Amino acid sequence: MFYDTPPLRIARFRFEMRPASPMRLPASRCGEVLYGAFGTVLRRIACDPKCDGAPSCVRRTECPYAALFEPAIPAAPRSAESGACKAFLFRPLNDGDEITPARPLRFELRLFGTAIESWGVFVDVFRRLSTTGLADRAVDLVSVLSLDWSGTSARILFDDGAMTAAEPIVLGFDRFFETAPAGDRVRIDFLTPTLIKDRRTLLRVPTLGGVIRRLRDRISTLSTSWESREWNADYRAIGECAESAVVRRSEGEWSVHERHSTRTRREMPVEGFRGTVFYDAVDERLWPLLRIGEEIHAGQHTVWGNGRYRLSGW
Repeated sequence: MFYDTPPLRIARFRFEMRPASPMRLPASRCGEVLYGAFGTVLRRIACDPKCDGAPSCVRRTECPYAALFEPAIPAAPRSAESGACKAFLFRPLNDGDEITPARPLRFELRLFGTAIESWGVFVDVFRRLSTTGLADRAVDLVSVLSLDWSGTSARILFDDGAMTAAEPIVLGFDRFFETAPAGDRVRIDFLTPTLIKDRRTLLRVPTLGGVIRRLRDRISTLSTSWESREWNADYRAIGECAESAVVRRSEGEWSVHERHSTRTRREMPVEGFRGTVFYDAVDERLWPLLRIGEEIHAGQHTVWGNGRYRLSGW
């Protein structure tokens, strides 16, 4: 094997929030709304209104907003993907667009490395949405659970309006190296818009080489930035190994919609491939990386839950 288990840690948190009245929150944009609401409230409670931004902030080393939203990275990241250095992502869990008191909002928050220590900041911000609102509606934080890999064993971190004494479950990626490869044929269902740029080219249908290189760079960036440890891997060999895989067929479409950024006050396109791609001649040594990718997502805008996929053989 030409790469070791990444030194990266991950923690999974499942939030449940109940609106005071029915609201519509499109599942395809839920992650963007959660990200925007979190950033807006966190900046309001953590930052001096006169602050011009994290780069010039005199409190940068102690400001949670600067640390989470504009982290100071000691070295240039290997990947230029949007949000590549942010150590969190939102994964919406609701299937439909209607959120009601009987059908509450559920989502996962995933934190990486030392950002796991900031889990209480996320809980506090989402608790405050009962007064500030989410998508113009008051929502109450009902519970926060810390999950293991199976998602069936959990610790209760927040319940009945208050924090508990429990600590989150911290996970590693060793298990993904212990499972046998499922063969040299890979099916990937891209569940959310996945935008992969590879060698300065936008991939309308993700190649396996493009996916692997973005995963390789994402793991490296998160490990260096949030664990202060280099991942022991032969980056060139990983990329070259993925080149042997071929796309046999694909079924899907290019998804595009506009998003308004409350921070920059600008409209920006959110786009990517959604659908299924069948790959052949996949080197079995790439299976651990692909399995890790199911958990950390790949491509641009992963913080909103984009780049999520499901892996199987065919």
